[in-house]
Amino acid sequence: MKVNYRSVLILFIGFSIIGLTAMSTLYFFQKRKQAAVTKPVAPVSVGIKDFTGDAVDQMRLTSVSGGKIEWEMRSTKAVKEKGSNAITFQAVEFRYSSKDGNNFFINGAKGSYDEDKGILKVTGKVNMHDESGYTVYSNEITYKIEKQTAEMPGAVKIESKKGMVTEGEGLTADIAAGSINLSKKIKTVLKNVSI
Repeated sequence: MKVNYRSVLILFIGFSIIGLTAMSTLYFFQKRKQAAVTKPVAPVSVGIKDFTGDAVDQMRLTSVSGGKIEWEMRSTKAVKEKGSNAITFQAVEFRYSSKDGNNFFINGAKGSYDEDKGILKVTGKVNMHDESGYTVYSNEITYKIEKQTAEMPGAVKIESKKGMVTEGEGLTADIAAGSINLSKKIKTVLKNVSI
């Protein structure tokens, strides 16, 4: 039996090319899938005036005044209903830069921002802290951005980095003036504090 070496060689080269193409394609799609899983998603940055609607994952919303970021809000998801100026958020991180350059932060599980009223409402394991070392814990906060005032109607816990813990109910705060008031059930504990 005669073997046609030329035909065998052509078949071998053809199958080799098909095999290499298939392996390259699989490798490409595997790398692409792996990159999609391991690569962190950068937040979508949007100015408050530019956010027109729909849902956005990994959102960074900013308000700019005089060429400077006045405040920014990050969330894992933001939704603005069409025809409404209210935005709802999941996993909220809010940062406000005061005129004197100090920053304070509000974090919580859910939130909403009413653009017309300039009111941010955050609920679910809320904490508000500033750069001086005070942290306030509550379940809900309403923050009026223009007035720089905050209200926490329920139970509140305030901790300082120096060891003072104050608990109470019904907090009102004027961030610009640097004042915090608790209305009832106030209790303070000093830990590791020298007087």
